[in-house]
Amino acid sequence: MEITKTDFGKLIDGTKNFCIPVYQRRYSWTKTNCQKIFYDVEKIAKRKKETGTFKTHFIGSIVSTSYQANPECPQYTIIDGQQRITSLMLLVKAFYDITEDATLRKRIIKRFLINEDFEEQQKYKLIPIENDRVIFNKIIDGNFEEISEKERKSLIFKNYELFKQMVLNSNFSVNELYQSVSYLIIGNIVLEDENPQQIFESLNSTGKNLTNADLIRNYLLMPTDYEKQVSLFNNYWKKIESCLEVTNKNDISSNLEVFLVCYLCMKKKSDALIYEGKRSHINAKTLYYAYTEYLEEHPNLSKDDFLKELKRYAEIFASFVKKNTSNRISILIYQMMVELNMLSVSIVIMYIYNQYITNVIDLDQYEYMLSDLSSYIFRLKVRNQSLNYQDFSLILQRYDRRNEISKEDFRYNLTIALCQNAGNIIFPSDEVFKNDVASCQFYSMFRGTQGRIVLSYFENFLSNETVDVDDASIEHICPQTLNDEWIDYLKTNGELEKIKSELHKIGNLTLTKNNSHLSNSSFEKKKETYKNSNFTITRNLGDETDWFSSTIRKRGEWFGEIATKIWKLPPDYSDVITQDASNLYELTDNKDVFNNTKPQQLIVDPDVVLTGSSWASVYVKFLKYVLENYGDEFKSVLQDNYWSNSPNSGTIRKEIKLDEDFYVEGNMSSSSIIKVILQIADYYSFDEPIMVRLK
Repeated sequence: MEITKTDFGKLIDGTKNFCIPVYQRRYSWTKTNCQKIFYDVEKIAKRKKETGTFKTHFIGSIVSTSYQANPECPQYTIIDGQQRITSLMLLVKAFYDITEDATLRKRIIKRFLINEDFEEQQKYKLIPIENDRVIFNKIIDGNFEEISEKERKSLIFKNYELFKQMVLNSNFSVNELYQSVSYLIIGNIVLEDENPQQIFESLNSTGKNLTNADLIRNYLLMPTDYEKQVSLFNNYWKKIESCLEVTNKNDISSNLEVFLVCYLCMKKKSDALIYEGKRSHINAKTLYYAYTEYLEEHPNLSKDDFLKELKRYAEIFASFVKKNTSNRISILIYQMMVELNMLSVSIVIMYIYNQYITNVIDLDQYEYMLSDLSSYIFRLKVRNQSLNYQDFSLILQRYDRRNEISKEDFRYNLTIALCQNAGNIIFPSDEVFKNDVASCQFYSMFRGTQGRIVLSYFENFLSNETVDVDDASIEHICPQTLNDEWIDYLKTNGELEKIKSELHKIGNLTLTKNNSHLSNSSFEKKKETYKNSNFTITRNLGDETDWFSSTIRKRGEWFGEIATKIWKLPPDYSDVITQDASNLYELTDNKDVFNNTKPQQLIVDPDVVLTGSSWASVYVKFLKYVLENYGDEFKSVLQDNYWSNSPNSGTIRKEIKLDEDFYVEGNMSSSSIIKVILQIADYYSFDEPIMVRLK
C-alpha cells in the first residue's frame, strides 16, 4: 500500500484514467454534499484574499488500485472516493463553461478533464459506471443539446447545474476558485498486495450500509482487472439485477436478496451455517458470509461459471414471480410465490424445475409435485403458519435423500419429505383442513388483495373458468358495522351476540362488484343483488332464507369441503402418514417443529440408536455416548449453568452424574436440549444428520 498526501490538481494531472468499477453505486451526492465541498473551496480563496497566501484544506482520501491496460495511459480503479472525485470534476467543468479566459479553459481541459492524445473512453480522465457515463461524457464534451429530459433529472446533471449557479453567485472570480481547488488536499492510497475487498468493506462499514447483493457482487468482481469486471458485470450481474427488478421501485434488493438466499439454500440443500463460531442459518444477516464461505469451499469454480449459473437461476426465479396464465404450472407457481407471499418455496421449486428441464422427471410428475407443494403451503397458510428458508431447505434435503434411496417415484419421495414435518407445520389432513377453512378468521388472515384472490380460487373451481376479480371486492354479508335494521333483525332472532365471532369467517364473505351499493342493506335487499351476480359463490346466496350464525358456519363448511378438492392431498398421503417413517425427522433447532412432542428414539447414525421416554432421557444417553466415544472436550460448548465438575455446586437445579467430575443439568426445555445436541454434533462434525423418531 502506497500512501501519499497530494492536492487534487496533482492527483489528476498527467495522462491517466480513473475508472469507477461496475460494482460501485451510482453517483449519489446530494445538494448538501456539493455545497459543503464548494464552501471549502471558497474558504481557501477567502484566506488567500485576507492573508495573501493559500492554505491547504484536507477533504478526505481516495483509495485505488492501479494496472497498466495501456502503458501510455495508466489506469486506476477507484475503491473508495468516487463521489468526491466525480463532484470535483463537475465543479471544474463548471469553471470551464463559465470563464471566458481561453488560457484557463485550455488548462482545465488538459489538466483535469481530457487525455488529449487518446480516443474513445480513454480520452476522459474519469470513467464513471455505465449508468452515469453517458450524461457525464455529454457534460464534459459540452454536448448539452443532446441531453435528454430524463438525463437532466440525474444527480450528475443537477449537481453540475448547482455548481455553475454557486460559481456565478460567488464573491470570488472563477480564476480565484480554480486556483483554490489545487489546495484541496487528498490522501492518495494506492493498493498493491492488499485485498481490495477487505479494504472496501472496512472503508464502507461506517457509511451507508451496503446491501448483501452489493457485497456479494463486489466480492465476485473486485479481484479481477477492470476489463474483466466490465465483462462479468455486463454479461451476468447486470442481467441478474435487471430480471429481478421490482416493478415501480428503484431498489431491486428485495427480490434479489430473497433469490440469493434461496439459490444458495438450494445449492447446499441446507440453510445450515457456522457463523461467528455459532450454529446459524442462511438469512439476510449471514448471506454475504455464506456466499464467501461457499465460494471458498469451491476454489475450482470459476467466476464465469458461477455467475453463468446464478444468472440462469435468476431468470428462472424471475419467471416464477411474473404473472402468466398461459398454463397451469405457471399459475401454480405464481399462486405459491406471489399470491400467497411465499417466495422461499422457490428453494424447492427451482430444484424440481431443474430436474424437469434435465429430463430427470417428466412434465406430469413436475405438475403433480407442484400441486402437492401448493396444497401443503395453502393448508398451512389457513392455519396462519408460514414456512421459512430453513423449513424449505429441510424439505429439499429430505427429498434429495429419498431420491438417493429410490428414483422410481419422485412424487412419492416429495410426499414423504412434506409429511415428515411436525409440530405446527405438519401436513394437515382433510378433516383438519376443512375445519381450518370454516373456522379461521379469514378476513384478517388474508388481508386486502390476497383475500380477494383466495376467494377467486373457489370461484374458478366452481365456474371452471378463470374469473377476473381485479375490480371486485370482499363483501361482508352480515356487515362489520351493524345498523339499526341489522341489530333489530339479529336481536329478534337471538343472534346479535352469536354472530359477532362469525363476521370475519369465510362463511360470511363473498365477492361482489357492488360493495358500496350493498353497504349495510338488509339481507333481504342484498339477496336480490346477489341473485344477479356474475360470481357463483355470490349468486347462490340468493337461495338462503335467513342469515344467522348457523348459516355462516354451514357455508364455511361448504367452503371447507370445496377447499379439499382444490388443494388436494397427495395420493400417497394416507400411506405415508401412517408409516413408521412418517414419525422420523431430522433434528433441527426450529422450535416449532418439536413443540409438544416426545421422542422415541434418537438416531445418531445407523448403528447408534438411543431410546428414551422423554427429551431429558435421550439427552442424557446422548451425552454419555459422546463422553464414552469422543471424550469430554464438548464441555466448551455447554453453558455454565448446564454442567458442573462437582456435585452440589449450586449452579445446577437437577443434577445428573455422567462421570466422577462431570454433572449435567437434567431440568431443561426440549428446545434447549435439542440446541445442545446439535451444538455437540457440530463440534465433532458428525458425518450423518441426527434423526429423531417421535412417539
